[in-house]
Amino acid sequence: MNKHKKNKINKILTINLSAIFSVLLFLTYVYQVNVTTVNASGADLMKNEISSKQSEISKLEFNYIQKTRSIGIESASEFSLVKDAGNKEKVFVKRDINKFSVNER
Repeated sequence: MNKHKKNKINKILTINLSAIFSVLLFLTYVYQVNVTTVNASGADLMKNEISSKQSEISKLEFNYIQKTRSIGIESASEFSLVKDAGNKEKVFVKRDINKFSVNER
């Protein structure tokens, strides 16, 4: 009978440990899914914020160019309006509401 009690206790202990391990695995899985979702959501929010800030910067650059009505090589390089800053052949872009043209001054 003593051996039978030990086997029964070992079976109960094994079942309890398996249940605890399963619950811990499930909680770890839920935590990982939550962390991944929060990180993806945060990255998406940051991407949208960066996009809106870049749009605001472009509008400010356009207003600056429109108010000055002239742009030099230095300003064009700063505003990324040249094809390649190291290239001697500069390509200027004129922004107009009705058309988009290259190399017009």
